[in-house]
Amino acid sequence: MQNKRYFNNLDERINKLSYCAFIDVLGYKNMILESFHDNNSKRYFEEYYELISWLENEFLNHNKFVEPPLYTYKLFTDNFVLNYPFNANTYIEELKAFLIIIGQMQMRFLLSGVLLRGGIALGLIHSDDKVIVGPALIEAYELESIKAVYPRIIFSSRLKNQIDRRIEFFRNRVLIDSYDNYFLEDKDGILFLNYLYIAICCEDVGSDYDILAKHREFIISNIGITKDNHIFEKYNWLLEYHNYFCTLYSPVFQRDYSQFIVSKSSLNCSITMLVNKT
Repeated sequence: MQNKRYFNNLDERINKLSYCAFIDVLGYKNMILESFHDNNSKRYFEEYYELISWLENEFLNHNKFVEPPLYTYKLFTDNFVLNYPFNANTYIEELKAFLIIIGQMQMRFLLSGVLLRGGIALGLIHSDDKVIVGPALIEAYELESIKAVYPRIIFSSRLKNQIDRRIEFFRNRVLIDSYDNYFLEDKDGILFLNYLYIAICCEDVGSDYDILAKHREFIISNIGITKDNHIFEKYNWLLEYHNYFCTLYSPVFQRDYSQFIVSKSSLNCSITMLVNKT
């Protein structure tokens, strides 16, 4: 069934200003090859399909009271494309819901041992049951493949400006909105999705302590066996994000997150040397 939001009253295809996310599964090729080599392909694909089923159900739940459906997604090999059309009257709540799905998705994949990287853009696209085309998809792809670098989901400059204006709107009126915490600005000035905040607020995969403990363990267990500098940089970014989050949000949530901070000195010697080189 085609998405009627991208067709006019004459059933003609139209382009619409839309939010579009392009998300890549990092290390997909190696995971596939290793799972077949170790005869674990069945278990791997069961876990992967379980994650995809969760994603599909999330979109179904958000779409069940909306006709025609608002949010759509497409999956091909190791890439996801998620999109929905912009509406000036409702875009804040719709964008929040969209980012919550993506943030939960990022956390769920990580807890299953899979890192995601992506880009989210605002621009024209056409989407139906078979294809999605348009400048917003191209920009989201380029954000993921060129600019994101680390396991983070980043925002286009146009979308960043829209977000900044909305946050400033609330700050000028001395109002508090959780929307502000969905984003963090990295050292390179790029805005990325604060998925730990989303996961903790949604309590989708456990309590805040459970989430941070599992996130910490994932980082330590993987950074400790990484011998490739290129891969190490991704886990090192994840470590820095984790520690920054624990420091920043401990007073926000009035919880002691210091116990979850990863000390680089606690990692093994070879990795400590690798850290010092970066």
